[in-house]
Amino acid sequence: MGEQITKEHVEVAPAGWRFLRLLNDAAERLLAATDANQAVADLFRIIAAELRRDVYVNCIMTEGSGLILSSSYGFDGRATRMSGQLGVQVCLEVALERRPQYAPDILRNHEPHTAMLRAAGVDCYACAPMMAGDRVIGTLGFGRRWSGSFTPEELQFLHTVTHYVAMAFERLRTETALRESERRLNAVLDNASVAIFLMDDRQHCAYMNAAAEKLTGYTFEETLRRPLHDVIHHSR
Repeated sequence: MGEQITKEHVEVAPAGWRFLRLLNDAAERLLAATDANQAVADLFRIIAAELRRDVYVNCIMTEGSGLILSSSYGFDGRATRMSGQLGVQVCLEVALERRPQYAPDILRNHEPHTAMLRAAGVDCYACAPMMAGDRVIGTLGFGRRWSGSFTPEELQFLHTVTHYVAMAFERLRTETALRESERRLNAVLDNASVAIFLMDDRQHCAYMNAAAEKLTGYTFEETLRRPLHDVIHHSR
């Protein structure tokens, strides 16, 4: 016999489907993102509307300055000026320990590391490390003012979203590095005095530098997807 469906199953299922829908929406947006900070801001708008989050703090690990505040939302006045300290105090612990931290009932305790959150009126806060393999690339934290706790399902959802954001950040970083590498390589090849050709597995021309164009009298666009033999035949 299968497991009997109880009242608890019926009550939990809608919330589960809701989180799955939000995760699917988050994944689609992050996969299409071209700007990391804008992606986090857009993601927070979804979460804030659906799950009633009031603040977020996104910190990024840098080589020269360590963990720095990248973007945040939901802080005003004095709290805004202190949000950088907030990132250092709470998120730095998360980054150093490489594990999530959860601070409930902030307004009713006097923990030193949550002083900035308390000053901003945040009552519960969950922060998780953004990892790329075994490397910490930053942290992402979400807070709520109207309640002193997150449910276990909400915490798992936030940790999963943070993982998605980390993948998006790493993808964008890799793509930027590849574009820069390609730019530098093209600058070297285009200024080389030797004609350079690249061919694909069908012996079709896939790349020509400026010297190769000068040698053959063809532009790269004219030789693209043509057999190299047709361009530089010995009879020519």
